[in-house]
Amino acid sequence: MSGYTTNATRRDPGEGCLTRAVLLPVRIVALIVVVPIRLVWDALVACAKAVYRWILTPLGRALAWLWKIFVVIPLRAVGAVLAWLGRYLIVVPAQWLYRVLLTPIGHGLAWLGRYLLVVPIVAFYRYVLTPVGHAIAWVARGIWAVVTFVVRYTLVVPLTALWRYVLGPVVRGIAAVFGAAWRVAGHVSRFVWRCVSTLFRWVFVIPFGWIWRTLVRPVARGFRDYLWRPVANAVRQVYGEVRRALFGAPRQAPPPVPPPAPSVTGAATGRHQDRRSPAGTRPTGDTYSR
Repeated sequence: MSGYTTNATRRDPGEGCLTRAVLLPVRIVALIVVVPIRLVWDALVACAKAVYRWILTPLGRALAWLWKIFVVIPLRAVGAVLAWLGRYLIVVPAQWLYRVLLTPIGHGLAWLGRYLLVVPIVAFYRYVLTPVGHAIAWVARGIWAVVTFVVRYTLVVPLTALWRYVLGPVVRGIAAVFGAAWRVAGHVSRFVWRCVSTLFRWVFVIPFGWIWRTLVRPVARGFRDYLWRPVANAVRQVYGEVRRALFGAPRQAPPPVPPPAPSVTGAATGRHQDRRSPAGTRPTGDTYSR
């Protein structure tokens, strides 16, 4: 009791008067609620133990004894009686029937089957079918030998000799002649085509090439540079003026994005190109010819 009072009155380092004043009613209510519940629980446990020990256990033993006396022992007795009856009414007569009746009948049937079926069939196969089969096989081998002999010396040997000594040399000679003629024709064909190609080159290709380089190409270039391009530029300008007069000036395109700063070599090259082709004009034929 003194220990409980000491523990109850012990003060925690962070526990104040307000905390103790709040916790004290809670502890009293918990003690009032928990103690009756625990008493009821202990009483129920004691009653359950008493019922199990003094009522359920004797009742279970009594029921087990009754089950053994009125169910197990009678069933064992009935099983023993049925086993004895089955042995002396079914098993023993069946064994005697098998030993005294079925076994001699089976032996007799086996002896009859052996000497009425197996032995005659074996003898028939050994002394009738086997000699007849050997004779048929010998006759078939003789006929096959005669046929192969006749076919060999009436067809195969003459045809082989004909091919080896007559047709083979003739066919090989014809093939050799045709092969030599084909090779000679190939040489002649290559020589003829070489001559024709050389003649075509000297008669057509070289003169036409000289005419093209000397006459046609300078005339075509002069026509392109001094007639076609000026006329095309003039037509293009007239078309632009007519279109501008009819439909107005074309819509201005958005300003282009400025390119990155060029290097010194790129700037010099750009200035050189600007001097060679002013803005708003197209390069002339001399520029293309260069």
